[in-house]
Amino acid sequence: MKSGTTSLHRYLESHPQLYLLPEKEVPYFTNEEYRARGWEWYANEFFAQAPLGKLWGKSTPQYMAHPGTGIPQKIRGEMGQVKLIALLRNPVERAYSHYKMEVKREEEKRTFIKAIDETLQSADSEVDSLKRYVALGEYGRILEDYLQTFPREQLLVLFAEDLKKEPGATLKRVLNFLNVDASFVPRNLGRLYHVGGTRRRIPVDEHDLAKHGLFRKFLKLVPRRSRRFFERRFLFWFMIWNTSPDSPDQQMPLEARERLIEFYREDACRLRGILNQPLPWPELSDVKAKPGFVG
Repeated sequence: MKSGTTSLHRYLESHPQLYLLPEKEVPYFTNEEYRARGWEWYANEFFAQAPLGKLWGKSTPQYMAHPGTGIPQKIRGEMGQVKLIALLRNPVERAYSHYKMEVKREEEKRTFIKAIDETLQSADSEVDSLKRYVALGEYGRILEDYLQTFPREQLLVLFAEDLKKEPGATLKRVLNFLNVDASFVPRNLGRLYHVGGTRRRIPVDEHDLAKHGLFRKFLKLVPRRSRRFFERRFLFWFMIWNTSPDSPDQQMPLEARERLIEFYREDACRLRGILNQPLPWPELSDVKAKPGFVG
C-alpha cells in the first residue's frame, strides 16, 4: 500500500521500448476467471493497444498479497522468463497505510491499535483482508517463496524510500534490469502519485462511478474500439484523484508503532539475509542477517 508502485508505473509508461497497462491491479494469476479463459484471451483483452515490438509490463501488487498460495509457481509455470520487480516500503508504515485505506473504503471501524492487537493475537491473520495489515509486510517470508522459484537475476528488489529520494538512480536500475535504454528520463520523474488518505474528495468510489447512468452515457461518446481502454484508464485515475491526502499531523499511535517494530524484527533479519544489505528503515536498520537461506 502506497509503496510507490503508481509513481514507478507512471515513470515507465512513457519509455519508448515499453508498454504498460494503463491501470494497475489487473491480475491474471490471482483471478481464476481470467486464468480459466487463458493467457491468449487476457492478452487480447488487455494488451490489444500494445504497439508491435514493445516489451509488455503491468503493476500488480496483489502478487505479493497472497503469500503461501503458490503464486510464484503459477507465474513461472506460464512465464518462466518474466522479470519481476518488488518495491518495498517500511513494513510498519505499510501496515498503517493499509489500515487507512480500509477506513476510506468504510470497511474498517476499529482504532488502529485495536486492529493491530487483534491481528497479532489471531492465528488466522491471513484469512480476511481486515486481518492482513501485519502479514503483508513480512517481505522476507514473501520473497523467499519467489527466490525459491525464480533465479535471483529475474527479481529486482527496490525500496520505496530510494525511489522517493533518488528517483533517477532508482529508475536507471530498473531500466538496466529490463535491458532497455537506461538514459531515458521521463518528464514526470520525481512526481509522487497516489498519496494515501482516509477520505474521498467526493463520496463516490470508482466502482459506483462505473455503474452510474451519466458515466455510461458519456462512454458512448468514445469510439467503440477505444471505449474499454478509456474506461479502465479513466476509472483508475479517478480513484487516485478522489483520495484526499491526510494532514501531516495524523500520525500512527506510538504504542502501535512499537508493537509493530518488535513484531517485524524477525522477518527483517530474514529479509536482510536475502538481500545481503542493510535495510533503509531506521527502526529496523540494526537487525542482523538471518542465516540459512540462499536464493
